Amino acid sequence: MFYINSIKLNNFRCYSSKAITFAPNINIIYGQNAVGKTTVLESIAYLGLLKSFRDAKDADLIKNDESYFFINGKFNDDEEKNMVDIVVSYNDKGKHIKKNSYIYQKNSDYIGYFNVVSFDPSDLELVKGAKALRRRFLNINISQIDKEYMLSLMKYNKILKKRNEYLKKDDKKAIDMVYLDTLTTLLAEEAKYIIRKRRDFIEELNPYIRESSLKMTEGKEEVELTFSPNSDELNVEKEYKSKERYDIAAKKTTVGPHRDDILVLINKKDADIYASQGQVRTAVIAIKLALSEYMKKINDKQIILLDDVFSELDMQRQEDLLNILSEKNQIFIT
Repeated sequence: MFYINSIKLNNFRCYSSKAITFAPNINIIYGQNAVGKTTVLESIAYLGLLKSFRDAKDADLIKNDESYFFINGKFNDDEEKNMVDIVVSYNDKGKHIKKNSYIYQKNSDYIGYFNVVSFDPSDLELVKGAKALRRRFLNINISQIDKEYMLSLMKYNKILKKRNEYLKKDDKKAIDMVYLDTLTTLLAEEAKYIIRKRRDFIEELNPYIRESSLKMTEGKEEVELTFSPNSDELNVEKEYKSKERYDIAAKKTTVGPHRDDILVLINKKDADIYASQGQVRTAVIAIKLALSEYMKKINDKQIILLDDVFSELDMQRQEDLLNILSEKNQIFIT
């Protein structure tokens, strides 16, 4: 079995120094508001994702008036002879990752060692919030299980930034169309791959979402995702090039996967329009539980983090959720 045995924190969020030991299965973290319950979950997630599940910048995770943070997790891993020791630290010189005695030179080489599935109240924005939040959902979860996607996304964002900076030139006459075409072609190559991987991911995840949502609602509500790409995978380069003059005027790239979206449906209806708060919460939790099942088929090293998960769920749905959770790997609940 894979699980985190203990964690030590220094200068992380509200903690100057904190050491905690965990149980292999379900861990309940309780206490008054603002004592750091969510921070414990965030630190565990950071060891897997190398970023905050609350979309905070690394520098914002450093305790006030300090210059660094340090997280040390000790993991039980049946594939390893000894306990796995992971250290992640951050200061103004960057991020440093070490697994036992091995020091990683690239974040991308480490991500995917274990998967994190998390829920916190901000995830409710997955249904009713901005498109960027739903793209982030796709990017974080696909990147955990597909390094090629993660690398393609990094390339895409780098080229997109370069193209947008070029489009911002004050003198439009000075724009070299040959150079712009070159950037457009490079962008399109990555875009095709990203669009295809996002579509495949949603198609593969949906059966798990339907199953978990029906379990949580005693068969009453079936949740699924629909991919809404901003551009066509087969014709994305043509779409980019047809928009070049418009992009020059707008001073930004106006088409591509950086504008993709997904819709959350409950019983075939748009949850953003028709769902109650309780239904939205149930739908998002069902999606996260489905992620857990889907990811376990690829990598069974997984930790589930649930922050304030039971609010706005009636007693029956709370009971159904607990029954589902009893089948899972190591779980943390605040």
